[in-house]
Amino acid sequence: MRTQNAMISIVIPLYNEEKYIGKCIESLLTQSFIDFEIVCVDDGSTDRSAAIVEEIAKRDKRVRLINQKNQNAGIARNNGLKIATGKYIAFLDADDYVTEGYLEKMYSRIATCDADICVCNCVELDDESGEINKYSYGSLDASEVPDKQVFSVDDIPDTIFQISMGWAWDKIYRKAFVEENEILFQDTKVANDQLFVDIAFATAQKITVLDERLIVHRKNVKSSLEYTKDQWWKCIFEMLYAEERELTNRGLFEITKKSFYNRACMYISANAYAIKSAEYFTEFFNYYRSSGMSHFEFSKISSDYFYNQNEYSCMKMMEESTEKEFLLFLKNDFKARHDMTCYELRKYDEAIKMYEGRVEKYEKIINELENKLKIAGKDKNWYFTEERYPAGKRYVLYGYGKVGKDFARQLLNSKHSKLVAVIDQDSCSVDRSLLEGVSVGGMEILSDVAYDYVIISPRKVEVAEQIKADLLDFGVPEEKIICPILDDLFF
Repeated sequence: MRTQNAMISIVIPLYNEEKYIGKCIESLLTQSFIDFEIVCVDDGSTDRSAAIVEEIAKRDKRVRLINQKNQNAGIARNNGLKIATGKYIAFLDADDYVTEGYLEKMYSRIATCDADICVCNCVELDDESGEINKYSYGSLDASEVPDKQVFSVDDIPDTIFQISMGWAWDKIYRKAFVEENEILFQDTKVANDQLFVDIAFATAQKITVLDERLIVHRKNVKSSLEYTKDQWWKCIFEMLYAEERELTNRGLFEITKKSFYNRACMYISANAYAIKSAEYFTEFFNYYRSSGMSHFEFSKISSDYFYNQNEYSCMKMMEESTEKEFLLFLKNDFKARHDMTCYELRKYDEAIKMYEGRVEKYEKIINELENKLKIAGKDKNWYFTEERYPAGKRYVLYGYGKVGKDFARQLLNSKHSKLVAVIDQDSCSVDRSLLEGVSVGGMEILSDVAYDYVIISPRKVEVAEQIKADLLDFGVPEEKIICPILDDLFF
């Protein structure tokens, strides 16, 4: 039974979500915490979404439905915010759902800490395969959070926007804080919650986190705008321009500038990889070169300013090359190899990080990837992403098997890097015909050559871990050891 003023209001915008809205609402109604209301805002649906909500509302007065003509999710959230009665407010997507204890845990945390915002973590559900990935890309990054119960932008000005992605649904807010600071959602077709979230982060005096996976977020939902957002690429720029203006008007841009520029670099480069339509890609590229580039000019900023060198390299290449050259760069980059999307590669990459130390899981994923490469019928070379590291660095390669030989050929032909030595347990049998000018021997040669990094090439996790331990015992600093199989997948 809904009270006059609920403790928590959950606003859910919906547009043609008949397949998912029931599950979303039921996951809230079965919570142990009962002092809440659900405000569903139908954005002009043409299916049974509104009817389903009305049916649920008849048996539970905590559920309300309001209707609007189609104006997009941002306006729907703003309209829900206007009528919400709760002391705290949360926003969920209609195709997501929450886990047991979500409301009780989020309420307890934000109330106990007297915070303006509480951020939780999530799991990712692939709607096509039904698989759950507990490492959801862009979810809460606890490593960026200060070691204190509450914090603000003053504690982490350079990384405030790297705490999590600009999603509204993995956070709960003190409603008075939102209203007093006049924080609203944008009316863009996609990316309409980024502005709200980042302005809230930059403005809040007390932010707290709850590193528990309390929300199940669906990916690859074919009916979602996220799934078909090629044509809405310009919304990313509209969002970034609006956020910069808003931060400036509030006197917050200078303190958050580095974090904002890293966020902008991530969003624009991610779009470059994600757009599949040739027509929309050309529009995107031409717009950036004629307008966006003069605004951001990433290539004129030192690479050290950016946290992700892949993203920076992408933007630098986009600013300095023709469209054809840029497409070739994307094609050859490891994220786009063998016609696999950036998301697919990232999914495997993150799965490997999550299951670190579980050898069987690693090998299963690697075998699946190798089978995909065989089916693709293309060259099946292993690729080391040297672009992640500064130009001119000197590498020692540990291991001269299949992966090691591919890495060696790449580095020997590279204008970016230099191979100075190869270490192999059976160094006497190493074919040195391709290694002219490269020292070959056991680990002791590390004492005789000048190097910046040692690359561990073996693919078996237990072998790579033992080699890393041996290198550390030999005195090689950990920051000089690169182990692709433990860190990332390179092709």
